[in-house]
Amino acid sequence: MNTKCKRHFDFDEMHANHITPWHAGGNTVLENLQGL
Repeated sequence: MNTKCKRHFDFDEMHANHITPWHAGGNTVLENLQGL
C-alpha cells in the first residue's frame, strides 16, 4: 500500500526511479527507489 495516499497499487501499475542512479553506484533495491 502506498503510505501517502493510502491506495494499493499492483506492481505492474507502478513506476519508480533510482534515488542514487546506476552510474553513481546506486543499486536496484527498495531503499534506493522512489515512486513516480
